[in-house]
Amino acid sequence: SSTAEQQGRALQSDFERLLGGHGATARLARALGRHQSHLHRIWAGKRPMPDELIVVRELLEAMPPDQWPERWRG
Repeated sequence: SSTAEQQGRALQSDFERLLGGHGATARLARALGRHQSHLHRIWAGKRPMPDELIVVRELLEAMPPDQWPERWRG
């Protein structure tokens, strides 16, 4: 497995933890206005990891969930 894939899987795991596991990729895609397949390619290391995903993860980790904007809560 490539470094890009390992990084993608780690980021996927982070978002699953933050957004509640099952369905996290779909929720993230909706919140970002992206298609799930775009994120699946990133998780698999087939597309470069955009900085915006790192920034979103960092912001969500830094904020209590009850202070998240609505798009990230549901």
